[in-house]
Amino acid sequence: MGLVAGDAVRAAGRKAGRISVDQAINVLVTITLIQLMAAIGLGVTTAEIAPVARDWGLLAKAALANYGLVPAITVGLLLLLRAPPSVAAGFLVAAVCPGAPYGPPLTGMAKGDVPISIGLMVTLAGSSTIVAGTWRNVIATPGACALTSRVA
Repeated sequence: MGLVAGDAVRAAGRKAGRISVDQAINVLVTITLIQLMAAIGLGVTTAEIAPVARDWGLLAKAALANYGLVPAITVGLLLLLRAPPSVAAGFLVAAVCPGAPYGPPLTGMAKGDVPISIGLMVTLAGSSTIVAGTWRNVIATPGACALTSRVA
């Protein structure tokens, strides 16, 4: 049987002598995100989520925003702020991976359409396995490496 969250925190504290604030925050953020996702996910049915897959316009807009606009804005900000290459590389990796798990809880808090948000999250999570790998190959090209070195 696995450890419950409190046991994991106590075990980590005993192992290191004490638990740091960063370790406690990491555990709490993980537990909170899992709890939010479970609560929201259990509140919708598959029939409510399925229409998202048939709405090609909505999927195209979500793909453009997550895989085109966010990376482009990130590159622009990195150039503007002249970030060091290691920081630029980290931001570029984060920019091409959608932050989908946070969408449905925030949509629920904003009283938005949670089933559409969950449908988009599922679609983006599935497509990001392919798109993020493709972007990784683009980021690793000599031209992109030169761009990140010019940022510094």
